[in-house]
Amino acid sequence: MQNWTDDIPNSGDQYGSDLDNIKNNFATLKSIFSGTSAPPNTVEGMPWLDMNSGKAWKVRDKGNANWLGYMVADGSHKIWVYRNTAPEGWAIDSSVTDVVLALKGGSQAYNANGGTQVGTWQQAGHSLSIAELAIHSHPGDPHGHTFYVDEGGGTVGGTSSIPMGGQNAANTDNGSTDSGGTGSSTGSTGSGAAHDHGNTWRPAAAVGTLQYLNV
Repeated sequence: MQNWTDDIPNSGDQYGSDLDNIKNNFATLKSIFSGTSAPPNTVEGMPWLDMNSGKAWKVRDKGNANWLGYMVADGSHKIWVYRNTAPEGWAIDSSVTDVVLALKGGSQAYNANGGTQVGTWQQAGHSLSIAELAIHSHPGDPHGHTFYVDEGGGTVGGTSSIPMGGQNAANTDNGSTDSGGTGSSTGSTGSGAAHDHGNTWRPAAAVGTLQYLNV
């Protein structure tokens, strides 16, 4: 109902005609000017239930220049609100916790339906290669090697300690000195190259869509 009569009563109208116009005006208000097209003779603050646009509720703005859309939704339509409590008429969904917000789409883990939760806070491990290690060296530290020597008589026995750095080894079996060879120190390795944990990880997220009023 969108037909509205302003001039009630009119001196030229019949009594029955005025009653019909009054009844029609009440029916128009009751339906919030519902119709598939905008009602005629608009004024500031006029409501309109647009039956051609998903039954969106609209209202004429100040200055009577444009229609403004109001949010119309059911209990499954949820929005993110930056506050700890719910305003009057709203409720907090406590089933969605400890997740970030993500937009649906892409080729990774968020290529999921809106209204679902995907991803994980557990990031996959990564074993560093030598190239990814920071440049570093291993300085020689004194340490001993236990070994057995043949003293020429066919007897093998005794222990010798070869300190790092090239000192000779002292044979503890008969007091003689055997050459322990030359010690060595290790060089450096690693280059500090960048490393990553792959590009497939996504933190746990509640997936949704970016929406706006279709006015």
